[in-house]
Amino acid sequence: MPRHHKLKNVALVIGVMLAVTCLAPCEQKLPTAEEQSLARIEKRIEAAYDLWCSKPEESREAYDATIRQIFESLSEDEIRLVAQNIGFECEREAYRMWARFDPSGALRAVRAFEDKNADEIKLAGTGLEGGPGEAMQEYVFEMYLGAIEGWSEVDPKVAWESFKDRKGSLSNSLVIDDFVCAFYRVLCEHLAKVDPDRAFNELISFRSDDYEEMIVASMLGGYLRSAPRGRDWRKEVNQLLEREWRHGWWLHSEIRTALMGRWLQDDAEAAERWFLESDIEGLNWSYRDDQKDRKIRNGLGSAAGYWAARDLPGAWRWMKSYNGLKRKGFGAAVLHGADVFLTKRDAYFVAGGGVRASLLAQAAKLPEELGREACIAMLQDAEPNAEYLDPVIEQNRSSEQDGADQPAAAPESKPQTESEVRPQ
Repeated sequence: MPRHHKLKNVALVIGVMLAVTCLAPCEQKLPTAEEQSLARIEKRIEAAYDLWCSKPEESREAYDATIRQIFESLSEDEIRLVAQNIGFECEREAYRMWARFDPSGALRAVRAFEDKNADEIKLAGTGLEGGPGEAMQEYVFEMYLGAIEGWSEVDPKVAWESFKDRKGSLSNSLVIDDFVCAFYRVLCEHLAKVDPDRAFNELISFRSDDYEEMIVASMLGGYLRSAPRGRDWRKEVNQLLEREWRHGWWLHSEIRTALMGRWLQDDAEAAERWFLESDIEGLNWSYRDDQKDRKIRNGLGSAAGYWAARDLPGAWRWMKSYNGLKRKGFGAAVLHGADVFLTKRDAYFVAGGGVRASLLAQAAKLPEELGREACIAMLQDAEPNAEYLDPVIEQNRSSEQDGADQPAAAPESKPQTESEVRPQ
């Protein structure tokens, strides 16, 4: 899927703007006082958006931080008002803030809006990319994701149980079913902040007739964002590998990148020794080169990247002594690993613009004696479509052909990279 500039596909922008201006949940004419309040807040949001678009170097995170500051200054009534009447590029934050004090109200509003526009949402995937159906689907997804995120921030255990039960506003939702992995990732991330043992037990015991392995991989990604240091990573790797998965690629990718990255950060010597001494198809063995009749071993490059996104100086010290550093494709693997941590979407093997810029900014601050120039050179020279990725991408394509109609990855409200290789 090609990457786009900060400004979205014109059709997508138009679709979303129509959604928020013509199809807003609140249809009654607002009282004058509310109209004035809404206009004042909308002006602040538009100014933040225009400023972001005028600065090509400005990150999505900077815009999100500005929007968050705006919403933190609003009253509860103003938050409800904005959530139901302004949405473009701020819907996630609006419903996140609403759900922090009134989760049931926020979810009811999203569900009512989804039901009203169900026919349009069903058009997603049936026409050109960025058409009205996809615009509406993305808009509702962001609303749901914000509401579930805000709820799980303040009451993670109740939010987790409620989502698993799927009752009330969460039941039989087209959008939730299409992007279920993204919701489980967010819920598991917040559950792990307060109860990491339970979060890991939930993901290791998760059972589902649909997309079980993909959901567990997403839950693992969320868990690893929040789990504290000092976990028994060897035990957790082994427990995950003991389960039999239908395909395995999705989960093995998360283990090889994120879980091994966390283990490297805690105990690099033990993690490297276990990884190199094991012989696990799909984990440290990537693919078989039939022409040369040999297996090609995966390295720990992507795990190092995940570590680097959390702690570049520590990861770089280890990378300099790792024998895979000179291997072709190592830099691309590092960018891929960093992407898994630095972004919140369920995209795989993404390497380029936003992630590279973030790591380069950190690398520029490394002490000269730590090899600052060498680290910068490695990141600058890394090719997103390096040879390292090709066989794994082909493996994923074959896996996806075996399991058609898989749930889609979370839609992105703004791209953060200029180059992407991902499952189609």
